[in-house]
Amino acid sequence: MDGVVHHPAQHPFVDNLWPARRCAPVSVWDVPALRAAGTRLVHLHFGFEGRDADDVASWAGALRRSGIALVHTAHDLDNPHLRTQEPFHRTVDVLARAADAVTTLTPTAADVLRRRSGVDATVIAHPHVVPFADMERHRRPGADRSGIYVHAATCRPNLDIDAIARLVARPSARRALVHVRSTAPPAALAQLRRVAATGRVQLDVRPRLDDAELWARIATSELVVLPYRWGTHSGLLEAAHDLGTPVLAPAFGGYADQGAHTYDGDPADAVDAAIGEAPALTVADRRRQRQRLRRRFAEVHQHAVAAVA
Repeated sequence: MDGVVHHPAQHPFVDNLWPARRCAPVSVWDVPALRAAGTRLVHLHFGFEGRDADDVASWAGALRRSGIALVHTAHDLDNPHLRTQEPFHRTVDVLARAADAVTTLTPTAADVLRRRSGVDATVIAHPHVVPFADMERHRRPGADRSGIYVHAATCRPNLDIDAIARLVARPSARRALVHVRSTAPPAALAQLRRVAATGRVQLDVRPRLDDAELWARIATSELVVLPYRWGTHSGLLEAAHDLGTPVLAPAFGGYADQGAHTYDGDPADAVDAAIGEAPALTVADRRRQRQRLRRRFAEVHQHAVAAVA
């Protein structure tokens, strides 16, 4: 469908489902400019943390008055970048009620939206994250894998460094490679260095990994661990499954629906079982899934546009 604008305009979720789209030359928040550009539908994913519920309600009303449909895909119901969730919850509630169609990634998230906002969201799974050529290159039979990988990166507020410590506390624990950016908060870096002093963590402090480096680290690990204190869904989890690597994640949110093995308490208790649950998805499965997801979103977009016609 022509006239569809995504926000954010560039992200693996968007790039892999709508590769032929053209990025709008205007801000998604500039409704008059969207209207002048012939926009028919705005598809909002995330990136609205800086706007409060009243701002978003006003914006959604302006879209409706302009005859522009709104689709919201609820990726985060609890935002990993924010320590205080209540304002974000209010904004998501406003979006869910104002949108002409709401989708989310897992049945668990759909249940939360139904309870919080009284909205029935359409569940459409997360597509692949890793490009198909990279999946095929890394997923070689018999490839060597060792250790646990933790992508701490910027040390977002939801990162549970105590869980990382518990993960490697036992003498029999597998070694873990933890990547953290050199620009991460000093207090978090100091805490990770204390964990690394146990000798069972290799702490990799450096600038942002490029995609090729990240794919290689995931593909050569026995397990990816998501040590989070709150959250909903994970693109990193999907990338791990693209590369045939199992994932251990907390029992809350939609991680289990996404195919992760989960822990509730000490993650070390679940490591062996998680490593034994390698993802069953093949590259061919991911190709077929992408076609199905594109068709489902095309239907959602068409129904949303028809609702405001």
